[in-house]
Amino acid sequence: MKAYVITTYGFTLLFTLTLLVHITRKENRYRGTYRYYVNLVAATALLTFIELISWLFEGLSGSSALFMNYSFNALLYALSALPITMWFIYSDYRIYFSRKVLKKRRYFYLAINLIMFLFVIINIQYPFLFKLNTSNEFVGLGGTLLTMTIQLVYLVVYLISTFIKRNQLSRKFVMNIFIALSLVIVASVIKGATGLPTIWPTMSFLCFFMFLHVERIEMAKDALTGLSLRKQLESRLIQLFKKEQNFSLIMIDLDKFKQINDSFGHVRGDQVLKDFAEILIGAIHKKDSAYRYAGDEFIILIENTNKKTIEKITDRIAIGLDAYHRMHEDLKDLDFSSGLLEFRPSETTTLEEVIAKVDQAMYEDKKQKNNP
Repeated sequence: MKAYVITTYGFTLLFTLTLLVHITRKENRYRGTYRYYVNLVAATALLTFIELISWLFEGLSGSSALFMNYSFNALLYALSALPITMWFIYSDYRIYFSRKVLKKRRYFYLAINLIMFLFVIINIQYPFLFKLNTSNEFVGLGGTLLTMTIQLVYLVVYLISTFIKRNQLSRKFVMNIFIALSLVIVASVIKGATGLPTIWPTMSFLCFFMFLHVERIEMAKDALTGLSLRKQLESRLIQLFKKEQNFSLIMIDLDKFKQINDSFGHVRGDQVLKDFAEILIGAIHKKDSAYRYAGDEFIILIENTNKKTIEKITDRIAIGLDAYHRMHEDLKDLDFSSGLLEFRPSETTTLEEVIAKVDQAMYEDKKQKNNP
């Protein structure tokens, strides 16, 4: 049994760490949910590591082995609710996209972790969670069932609260969360009934499941420019509609880009698109985002309607393009037209209408340049 458990946790830890390394690449670090998803995966890796170490000392003789086995098992109990808490925080942010919601629910997140720490402290003097026998083997006591019950109740309460608000939320993501947390419940019940190492492999698999079905979509970039994609823009706008949050859109279209393709070829045209994308990235703040909408059209999303912020971004783009002209004198005719839309929740509109309005504003700017 020991060899089987160690092998299972060893492969689980390796898999989880591989996922963690992949998602912590530099280009992913400024996505909205980055820190919460990383915390979830890291918490899963940490608890897998702790349980793996506890099993390595299981049954070994000597006072040091006894101390290490007890210490890692105590740490495992104390932190056992951490991955579940990270699931709650991650899913809440994915659902509401609001740190204010996370702040309001901080006591809900903290309570279960404080309970686990308190139980471990009590267990030192009055063993009711676990103990080690004379052979340095772990012996689970009645309190273990209590801790599992508390965590399962937390999971069920969270699922019920999410289900009640399902009509206000993204149906696909809510379904993913339901599947994930339901599997955690099943894995917990199986471990409690059989002792099989099911929880951390299940948690690791679910982290990967969310990566495939949710996070990977946000990580996707336009192959040429490295900017985010149109689908991601539309998804984010829908979230902002649901939050009833102000935002601004700047749609940009490169002027005379077709002439560049015709005169210098598509390879040079592709390089111009890459270079302009870098200008956009340099012009926006970390909280803003830039998207390649189609061809030589781009959209910048600013999640407020602050006119000074908008003016600074457009000025930076113009300054960046001027510097680009000085480095590439044969592209001095390259320019851009732009349209601005400021959205406020009081305005009843749809995603299609928002895009149509900012598109129309951009073409009005282009028309004025062509007919001064």
